[in-house]
Parts: sequence; C-alpha cells; structure tokens
Amino acid sequence: MKVQALIALKADFSLPVLLQVSGLARYTFFYHQGRLLAPDPQEELKSSIMDIFKKNYGRYGHRRVHGELLNQGWTVAKKTVLKIMRALGLSARSGSGSATTPTKANSGQKPLVHSDQGFQYRHTSWRTLLGSAGAVQSGSRKGNCYDNAVIENFFGHLKEELFHHVRFLNTDALATALHEYIRWYNTERISTKLKGLSPVQYRAQARCLGSN
Repeated sequence: MKVQALIALKADFSLPVLLQVSGLARYTFFYHQGRLLAPDPQEELKSSIMDIFKKNYGRYGHRRVHGELLNQGWTVAKKTVLKIMRALGLSARSGSGSATTPTKANSGQKPLVHSDQGFQYRHTSWRTLLGSAGAVQSGSRKGNCYDNAVIENFFGHLKEELFHHVRFLNTDALATALHEYIRWYNTERISTKLKGLSPVQYRAQARCLGSN
C-alpha cells in the first residue's frame, strides 16, 4: 500500500517529495495514516467528510460539508467538522474575487442575461449571440456596481473554485470545465443562503410550495 510505504520512508525523505512522487494528496495520506496507526471512533464520520469534499472537487469549506452531513442524517457540530477537516488537511480552494447567473433554460423560456457595461457586452457579436439564443440582454446602470452584485458574487465563486491555481491545456479543456462547473453549481452546490439547497433544488421547492 502506498501509504505504508510512505510512512516507512518518512524518516529519510521529506513528505512533500514523497507525496509528489506517489501522486497521493496530502489529506489522503494523513487520513489513511491515521487509520493504520490506531482505531478511530470517528472513522465513519471522517470517511463521509472526505467523500463530500472529493465529490465537490475540493470546493467545500466546513460549513457546506456540515450542511451535506446534516442532509445525510448526521448529527454533528460545525466545530467538530472544522476540527476534523483541519486534521485531515482538507482546505477549500480560495482566492480573490460580468454576465448572467447560470441557469439551464427550458424550451420557450427567454433567459435574462445581466452584465455590466463593459465593451465586450456592448459588442455586436455578443448581442447577436444573445439574440440567436432567444435571450434578453440586461445591463447595469453606469457607475452603479450594486446593480451587478449578484453576478459579481457568482464570478467570485467561479474564480475561487475553478480558476485559481489551475492551468488549462487548451480552450476546449476550459470550455468543458466551465460547463461542468455550471452544471455542478446549479444542481449540486449547496448554498447557506438557500437553506442548504442547490439553486435547482431551491427553485423546485419554491414551485412545490407555490402550487400547494
């Protein structure tokens, strides 16, 4: 097993070098090392935390991981989740942080595409593209950043969770990653502002309540 080999070699080589050569993530190594050294009463919880973290591409901090655990039926405090994630070396991607908040429109709908007044959003090619897609263009007022606050917030998440520290091989790889991120953002990424639901789940719930 790779972890056992790394444990044996730690006395002679630095851990970062061993992890790079073996291809193991730091949190994976520490998790399995802990399992090998002693029985752990929190092993099942740690395993669930790691599964949630991996499933969401390392983009979740302890609050969202905690929310997912609650959805799975766990009863655990946020501080406990934070402590375990720190022990496992699980740290969400972060970084510094205009077009539309992403949605997958149904047939017959006319999505509203909101942006700032940058030249690229006033360009003929962009306006033609929106027209061909049946979309309605919306622009913020000049010099009023608050008109664009929602989409700026989305782009902040996009930069933090997808772009930072990632180099794409080509534009096709970038396009694929963007499409997958938007799918994940809409259908799986839970939001604390949406009561622990994804945008699609929250919209479905709102429709269900509205029809009752």
